[in-house]
Order: sequence, then structure tokens, then C-alpha cells
Amino acid sequence: MAFCKYCGSQLPEDSVFCSSCGKQVVCENEHEQGNDKSQQTEEQIRALHQQIDQLKLANQQNNAKDSLGIIVLKIIGGLAAALILAFIILNGLSNGF
Repeated sequence: MAFCKYCGSQLPEDSVFCSSCGKQVVCENEHEQGNDKSQQTEEQIRALHQQIDQLKLANQQNNAKDSLGIIVLKIIGGLAAALILAFIILNGLSNGF
């Protein structure tokens, strides 16, 4: 059972206003529940920030892998072009051009 903090009258559990003095009352349970919800929300926000940080790190690692792959492809492409050019030049020289 709760009591009004203004006049001390006994209050039913679901009271919003005191029936004796008319003041708005907040049950301690509701106040504690509000604090619990605030704490849960803060914990959820911290967890989301950690997930965002992990995703950023994974994205940076993937970008590094992608740029390494592009460099390797450019090197292979350059070597292939050089081999083709060398083949054309050597073939042209052997045919008398």
C-alpha cells in the first residue's frame, strides 16, 4: 500500500491523484520502473554503439582487402598486356616485318 507524500493519506496501488489532498502522486514502483527502463535504454544504446564500431572495423578491413585485390588485378593485367605486345612484336619480326 502506498501513501501520499504530501498529506500522508493511504493510496490505492493504481492512484494517480490523492483522494484527500488532490495532489498528483507517483508510486515509487512506477518511478523505479522508469529508472529501470532508462538503464535498459542506455545499455541498448551502448550495445548499438559497439555493433556500429564492429561494423566500421569490418568495413575498413574489407576495403583494404578490396584495394589489394584491385592492385593484384592491375599487375596481372599489365603483365598480360606486356606478354601480348611482346608476342606480337616477336611474331612480326619473325615474319619479316
